[in-house]
Amino acid sequence: MSRGPKPTSLPPELPRLFRVAEGRAGGVSVDRMRASDLDRTVRGVRSQDPLVSVAARCRALLHRRAPGAFVSHLTAAQLWGAPVPSRFAPPAVVDLAVRAPARAPHATGIRGHRIDVDPRHIVEHLGLPITSPARTWVDAASMLPLGELVALGDRFIRRDDPLTARAALEELVEAHPPRKSGARLRRALRLLSDRAESRPESLLRVLLVEAGFPPPQANYVVVSTESGARRRLDLAWPDARVVVEYQGDYHRDKAQWRADMQRRRELEAAGWTVIEANWDDIVDPSHLLRLLSRRLGVRAVAPAVPTRPFKPRRRR
Repeated sequence: MSRGPKPTSLPPELPRLFRVAEGRAGGVSVDRMRASDLDRTVRGVRSQDPLVSVAARCRALLHRRAPGAFVSHLTAAQLWGAPVPSRFAPPAVVDLAVRAPARAPHATGIRGHRIDVDPRHIVEHLGLPITSPARTWVDAASMLPLGELVALGDRFIRRDDPLTARAALEELVEAHPPRKSGARLRRALRLLSDRAESRPESLLRVLLVEAGFPPPQANYVVVSTESGARRRLDLAWPDARVVVEYQGDYHRDKAQWRADMQRRRELEAAGWTVIEANWDDIVDPSHLLRLLSRRLGVRAVAPAVPTRPFKPRRRR
């Protein structure tokens, strides 16, 4: 079967990412710009490379927009390598913002924002203009529930790979408290931990504190009296010798399962009560709360932690 003629070469001076208008000005025909070797994901823009990554889509959309736009909110969080579930940041949607009083960007594939931001908090990352980690976290408060906001902040201040400092978050919230999300930000600040290492652990910690339990110590380190190994406990109450261990899917690996059994035996031999939790306990924590209540002697209440994604208002 014939595959048709091979597309003609593009002018060498044409950049790999170009607007349709630029292509026409360079002598490229409309039919050539419809050829299959060019990515047409973003309307009005053509790319000689597939626009498969979030950064590539941002680059194409920014190339299409007027000068002054930058990546913000949950898309910025993704580009900084922070955990943002797809239900809050769909892959086909990119957050772009402009400084007030300019008009927010509005087009297919864009979730536009107009924000009052200090120019110092618009930086360059991955070759893109983007809000700083601290500013990104503050902006995300308008779109994320408390648990997800804490998980995002935990990643930004993680002690072994910090993207910003807790003090920077506190300073920004204090200096420019958002009207609608200021209370949530202040609440999240009190719950942040630079020792957290995963989004599920952060969500679980917030859930337990909101239920009325004393704040647990994240990744608390103990030394096994049997093997001498250093063990990091996900969420621990050292005085009560109680620990909640989050078991993600990777714990199903046979070698990891065996290591977990040995770990649990050592902890229980040292007098620790080990309570295992998984994602189902985050979705429905009732059983976990009852079990932990008996161990800690605390009467827990089911926390009201919303999990539904942010829904932007329709433009009229």
